[in-house]
Amino acid sequence: MAPAKKKATEAPTEALPFLPMRDVVLFPRMVVPLLVGRPASMAGIDNALTSGRPLMCVAQKDPNIDTPEFDDLYRVGVACNILQTLRMPDDTLKVTLEGLWRGEVTDMIERDNFAEVIVSQILEDTGGGDELEAAMR
Repeated sequence: MAPAKKKATEAPTEALPFLPMRDVVLFPRMVVPLLVGRPASMAGIDNALTSGRPLMCVAQKDPNIDTPEFDDLYRVGVACNILQTLRMPDDTLKVTLEGLWRGEVTDMIERDNFAEVIVSQILEDTGGGDELEAAMR
């Protein structure tokens, strides 16, 4: 039996800088290295680093769009810790991300040089019981 999911609205919402992802889907507890080249994406990463907030990674519906709008994004993404950044000679940024938790994106806020998304954490009930205990054994 699959774990029951609680509604995303039961968790508080917060605004997080976000990284639109092309052809990559992250999951919680995944560690992934990425190359980031869009100026808005690099500014969002810088904001997450300086503010100490997670970075919300959201997959784009069409990877060919250079400046995705709210409707160009899927509604569920993963909040990530930024483990490492490295500025490359070609002015791209190599970043290593660790997925933390899934979140539902409800809105987008445009800032001066990057964008933030309003996110509600998706709380998952891990339950317990006999099936979980058997799987752990």
